[in-house]
Amino acid sequence: GKYNEWKIKWQNECLPLKDVEYWIKDTKEIADLADDEGDKITSDIFNGYLKEYQKLEWMLKSYVE
Repeated sequence: GKYNEWKIKWQNECLPLKDVEYWIKDTKEIADLADDEGDKITSDIFNGYLKEYQKLEWMLKSYVE
C-alpha cells in the first residue's frame, strides 16, 4: 500500500542518509591523512566524529528498513 511505496521511496532517495554516507567517507579520508602525517590528535578527533556518523547511519538505515 501507501506505506510500502513511501518506504521504498525513502530508501532510494534518503538525502539525510546520503549526506551521512558522504560524511563518513570524507571523515575516514581526513583521519587517514592525519594518521599518515603522524598527527594522532587530529586523527583521534576525526575517528570520534566517524564513530558518531556511523551510529547515525545505522539509526537512519534501521528507520527505513
